[in-house]
Amino acid sequence: MKQFLFTFFILLLISLFATNCNTEHYNFDNSDKYYKYDISFPIKAENFSSRYFKYCPSLNNFCFYSKDQKKIFIFSFEGELMDSINLNIKKNLDDFYVLNNDSIYLSIENENRILLISKNGNNLLKEYKLEIKNLNKPFYTYNYKNFPLEVRNNLVYTYHYLDNETSKDNLHNYFSNPRELIFHLSDTLHLVSKIGKFPSNYISENYLEMNPMRTFGYKNNIVYSFESSDSLYLYDGNEYEHKLLKSINLKTKYFKKNKQIDEDNIPKENYFEEITKYVIENDRYGDLYFCYETNNYFRTLKIGAPYKNGDGTKKQVEDCPWLLLKYNNEFDLISSVKFQPSHYSIYSMILLKNNNFIVPYLINKNENETKFAVFNFD
Repeated sequence: MKQFLFTFFILLLISLFATNCNTEHYNFDNSDKYYKYDISFPIKAENFSSRYFKYCPSLNNFCFYSKDQKKIFIFSFEGELMDSINLNIKKNLDDFYVLNNDSIYLSIENENRILLISKNGNNLLKEYKLEIKNLNKPFYTYNYKNFPLEVRNNLVYTYHYLDNETSKDNLHNYFSNPRELIFHLSDTLHLVSKIGKFPSNYISENYLEMNPMRTFGYKNNIVYSFESSDSLYLYDGNEYEHKLLKSINLKTKYFKKNKQIDEDNIPKENYFEEITKYVIENDRYGDLYFCYETNNYFRTLKIGAPYKNGDGTKKQVEDCPWLLLKYNNEFDLISSVKFQPSHYSIYSMILLKNNNFIVPYLINKNENETKFAVFNFD
């Protein structure tokens, strides 16, 4: 499992972003047109992790979990530190979800265990052990930025994988089965639903992608999107069984289908170099966002570019062109915005409300803070 997580992180960091299509003949809005102001948080740049930095709608504040200090820090919209929560846990935290002012859920790494704590952090209100009846193979819950822990209407939403499921021989099973587990808090042995399968072509085609993305969207539908596919899958989030409503192929004109990669023919000594090159040069989608106030969807797209520059240096994902595609609730494209390359970490973008986004800068002149640009795409 540790080997899987290492590979998973490598692919997640590299693979959230890639593309290979020329966009020079398209007219895009420039992101500068939508820039509002900067905001900085007193988080050392070296300690910042987009996985643990969140906008928490229930508090209308930002929260950041520090692995070193085992604390959740709460910040205002001005970047001011307002409060902190000590987490008296000995195990590693996988993810956290702030339900309200005094109910915070913590998922514990490698244990399929969720803790409910109060805001003071010292009071364990309840502990939940997630189990599946009649399952004869171990499973592991895991959450990341684009598939975070979520608690809604007494239901827990979490990504999972089975023991050894991500080994090369078992990938057919991995891509054939749903990734989302939904449990009811009143009975965590009661698995309500398993939803969120990959597109069918992932079973036979290798795009070096193992990271589905989940979005709660229009009318509380649940949308699953993927880095190397135009396809979206919509499930009924109000229906107890979470039935599949429909699939949508956006057929985005800016997105060029990824070439397949043959990992077997990559020399071991060049493995990570070749993977990085592949991801840089192929198109990849980032996250899909939904704004409840305006009923608009937003999807980030990294446009592929040559891995090597003219001077012999090599590109990072941030050096590629990045787009933000805005859709209405029927997924009709409204507008397209292009960001300045090598300036922002677009894959760490966070939606606030009313089409406001914050995006971290690549370089912070003050290393004792993390600086964001604020945009509004109305």
